[in-house]
Amino acid sequence: MAQLFRKLGWLDMVIMVLGVGVLVYLQVTKDAEIERTEIEIAVYPDTTEIILTGEIPSAGSVRAAYDEWAADLSYFGAFAVGADESYGWSTRYGSPESARIGALAFCENRSSDCQVIATTLPVDFVPTDAETLEADAANGLLAYESKEGAKAYAHSPLGIAHWSWGYTTVQEAERVAFNKCDERVRAYGEGKPIPYWPCRVLRSEP
Repeated sequence: MAQLFRKLGWLDMVIMVLGVGVLVYLQVTKDAEIERTEIEIAVYPDTTEIILTGEIPSAGSVRAAYDEWAADLSYFGAFAVGADESYGWSTRYGSPESARIGALAFCENRSSDCQVIATTLPVDFVPTDAETLEADAANGLLAYESKEGAKAYAHSPLGIAHWSWGYTTVQEAERVAFNKCDERVRAYGEGKPIPYWPCRVLRSEP
């Protein structure tokens, strides 16, 4: 080793040391990327109830719209009403809050005076800080868990989810799950007054 150093100039030695440092940094970074922190997810039974927070319209187009919304008894949803028979609703969203925001956004696209009068929630729902899923997305999570190989599950509060499996690396599975989920979110929201709710990778395994 001493003979090697004598043959190398100071500049060569510096370059060699820097090269080793870069390789070590890249390896540490690669190892850090493999670490995963699971996000807590709340999954509920596929049974839904309507919670009234206001007066149900008695007649007219608003009542007809309410009846149509209520017929799709799926969580999470909300129905909002405003002046001049304006209304808006959401159904099968990923959380109570996103459902409420979605219903108000559709209603306020027609009127500035809107309020949520009803929501759909899982039976015996208890508010939680955990990530919530609508029923279809929860079933998708079960399907994801049964798959083999590198896999990932991505979800948006809009109630849209996508899972990928059978990939060579978990990074590739995460990228595919996120991109496919994001494509569906953007397609659904195109031309609608609702906010953009980005997807998150909630689960991934190598």
